[in-house]
Amino acid sequence: MALRGFLRGNSLLDPAGKEGLAVLAGQMLDQGTPRRSRRQLALLLDRMGATLRMGGTPESTDLSVKCLPADLPAMLVVAQDCLGGLTVPQDELDKVRQQILTSL
Repeated sequence: MALRGFLRGNSLLDPAGKEGLAVLAGQMLDQGTPRRSRRQLALLLDRMGATLRMGGTPESTDLSVKCLPADLPAMLVVAQDCLGGLTVPQDELDKVRQQILTSL
C-alpha cells in the first residue's frame, strides 16, 4: 500500500528572521522523535518492510508511506509521531543545515 500527503505552509509560515527553518525541520522529521530514536524508527520500519519518507519544500511538508495494508494503522501512528515532535542531535542538525546551505 502506498500513501502520499502533504501539509501546506512550511516556509510560508517561517518567523521573521528565521527563514528556512521549516524546510530544515521538514528534512529532519524522520530523524528521531521524543518517543523513538532514529535507530528505533529504522528498525521498526525494517521489521515491517515499510518505508517512510518525509521532507520539506518551501510550500509544504511532504509525506510518503509504503507498507502492507495490515501495517497501515501502525505506520500512521509512526508518521503522526514524526510530525508531532522532533528530536535531533546537534551534529545531525548541523549536517543537514550544511547540505541546505550548499544547495543554495
